[in-house]
Amino acid sequence: MRHRKTTLKMELLTAKTPEMVRKEIWTHLFAYTLLRTLMWQATTTSERTPFQLSLQGARQQLNQMVSLLATTTKAQRQRLYQVLLEQVASG
Repeated sequence: MRHRKTTLKMELLTAKTPEMVRKEIWTHLFAYTLLRTLMWQATTTSERTPFQLSLQGARQQLNQMVSLLATTTKAQRQRLYQVLLEQVASG
């Protein structure tokens, strides 16, 4: 659990109300699920299993590519996503 909190930068919650703390925790859990899904998808074309991949490596690869994915055309985004999957699988 500590590794997940560190990787997702959850060591310190910044919300001030119980409702916002819950929202912050749910946001982190959603991000964790998205990263694990990315890792699972990355292994569908490689010989590695999701358990052999690095959660932090997947997060770093996604962070590097997220602005490109958000600002390109659909066709470019599909190509970039395939590149992202290859990078995550090799990392």
